[in-house]
Amino acid sequence: MGKGRGEAAPLDEVGAPRYRWVVVGTMLTTYLGAYLVAYSLGILLPGISKELDLSPSQQGWLGTSTVLGSAVLALPIAWWLSRYRVKILGTAIMFLGTLFVFGQAWAPNFALFLLARLLFGFTLVARDTFRVIVTRQWALPKEITMVNALFNGITEVGVFIAVAVTPLILSIFSGDWRKVLFVYGAVSLLVALGWLALGKERIAAEYRTKTLSQTRSPIYSILRYRILWIIGLGLFGAEMSYTALLTFWPTYMLDKFNQSLQVSGLIFGVLPIASTLAGFGVAFIPAGVAVRRGLLVIAGLMMVVGCWGMLATGSIPLLVLFAALNGIAWGYWPVIATIPFELPEIKPRELPVVATFLETAWWGGFAVGPVLSGVLHQASGSMGLALFIVTSFALANVFSGTFLGSRFAQQPESAEETLS
Repeated sequence: MGKGRGEAAPLDEVGAPRYRWVVVGTMLTTYLGAYLVAYSLGILLPGISKELDLSPSQQGWLGTSTVLGSAVLALPIAWWLSRYRVKILGTAIMFLGTLFVFGQAWAPNFALFLLARLLFGFTLVARDTFRVIVTRQWALPKEITMVNALFNGITEVGVFIAVAVTPLILSIFSGDWRKVLFVYGAVSLLVALGWLALGKERIAAEYRTKTLSQTRSPIYSILRYRILWIIGLGLFGAEMSYTALLTFWPTYMLDKFNQSLQVSGLIFGVLPIASTLAGFGVAFIPAGVAVRRGLLVIAGLMMVVGCWGMLATGSIPLLVLFAALNGIAWGYWPVIATIPFELPEIKPRELPVVATFLETAWWGGFAVGPVLSGVLHQASGSMGLALFIVTSFALANVFSGTFLGSRFAQQPESAEETLS
């Protein structure tokens, strides 16, 4: 990286720039417009399917299109983008993302809608590289888990608005899903302008030294740390479960229990609220190996119970309870997302690649969940059976937690625990 303005000493307990929270907060806000688009598809899908005459399989492909290419190309994208200055990188990502949101709102047929959503997905995964670099440049080491909790919170706010407020906006526009996407495109543009005005670069001496000491390709880092593969497996299964529900549960409740999209959206909105509160609670827990093992096992079990419960009943109080249970389970994420920042001898350009590896597992599950649900639905004729099968993959977190403290999780070069 080149020399930046206002180069300062490494962030430490004394003299840490107060402006860091403005930069970090602005960076986190830029996710809001993107997540409104990514997570509102389940609510908009009945109208989109009717207008574009979509089959169940096509609906599944739309559900996964946001992350399909991203799941495959996330690591090359992170490796490529890690060399660019964060101010320019963030600005380009935000404005391109806005363009592709408007592309979805305009698309006259399935093929163009799918293409616009696929391109939008590339900008979505690129934000992860952007987020990791901003966090590394500006946050104190002890603040990283809190930044991840804040990121989890802004993500869940986006999910809540997407599933709980989108039905209201949709009703205002008399069911016109295109106008809803134009509104979300305008929100995306506003947050992009916010980053353009407030975003800044910070290249401290310590950051520069570690960057210049990079001697091998950052891609090699994902082979050095076996713990990444264990955590990634759990994320993959959990996200399969989550996005299957996100995409098809409102339609399932409408067909099976005659429950309106508005009510389904409000019930699903309990999940992100519970996740946000749980995430901030977990952020204050000392996070050694034993704690992380327990979090993964408990989260996997709670997710499965929550998902199965949401499929089994039409009782609103019980649905709220199961949605809350599912959301609390996702509170483990801020602690798990801190792992890349704590890996021994991790370099600045390796960090986005390592973090993106976990995001690849996340987005991979996001991509597979809706497609597999659509295929199973079309093959079996039962959406309930399809969702039951796919949500069972959340048990992968139990497997990950079981092996997290095992010898397999250790670094190849060391007999010590990767994390302690």
